[in-house]
Amino acid sequence: MNILTKLSAAALLVSSFTSSAVTLGDLDFSKLQNTNQGLVFVPVKNTTINSGVFWYTELAQTVSPIIKLNPYFNKITLRAFPEAHQNGAYNGFVNTENARDLRQNLLPSDAQVCAPNSALIAKLSELDISYEFTPRVGSYPGLCWLDIKYFTGDQAPREQELLSFLNNNQAIEHYYQIGGSAKPAVYIDTPQIVADLVAEGLLTQQPSKVDHLTNEYTGNFYSVAFASSNLPATYFRSDYTNQSQLTATDWTKFMELVSIDLHGSLSLPESAAATVVEIEPAIPGTALIEVDTRATNTGL
Repeated sequence: MNILTKLSAAALLVSSFTSSAVTLGDLDFSKLQNTNQGLVFVPVKNTTINSGVFWYTELAQTVSPIIKLNPYFNKITLRAFPEAHQNGAYNGFVNTENARDLRQNLLPSDAQVCAPNSALIAKLSELDISYEFTPRVGSYPGLCWLDIKYFTGDQAPREQELLSFLNNNQAIEHYYQIGGSAKPAVYIDTPQIVADLVAEGLLTQQPSKVDHLTNEYTGNFYSVAFASSNLPATYFRSDYTNQSQLTATDWTKFMELVSIDLHGSLSLPESAAATVVEIEPAIPGTALIEVDTRATNTGL
């Protein structure tokens, strides 16, 4: 590939990300950069061009002037805007890292942004103002707006008190997490292994020699050991695929469930044969990026 072709390919890649929105799956979270200055940057995958998405963890609240909608209703709009765009942190990072901002608010589907907090709702109740909230996302770099539409009536003094409250107190809150992938638990499918061995005539069910009120599976140890080692690897680890190879370690974990006597006979309690065995616990996803201002009801 000559240099012109490489440059053309790079240009096409950049164009594809600017012409259509990226998704979380397009980003390389292993290269996440948290500046501790109120911004987080994650580049896109498979490119040496440092293009990516910014998230902002420190957000300032701005208040619009009162807008008269009609003779009966007015509106005040609150906006969440990143402090990093006001204090120089954003420009400093972009220049230092040669980062290319894809200028997108990329949020999980369950994100709560520009939600009215309890302090705002309490203030409106105190002032006895009839209102309607409308939250909206965008536009970047702003995170969101909250429109407060309210009935005017004969309440000019209360309207000014509301405006003063909004200018001096945090009135909107945000919460979302973007996490690393959770890892499910890994299991041995003991019932499936036993079913295959029974189908091959290598295990039979009979009353237990220890407790005659229960049953157990018995068979020749060597025959069962050989046959089980040729079963699909997915029986021994639930995270394997059909192309995975069974390892001695995985096979041994199943064989540790059985008992062997001096005559080479194998036994497996019916209860154990019917139980899927967890061999690795689930690992929950960790929050890579988190914004949570729900407890921030103090002054600005």
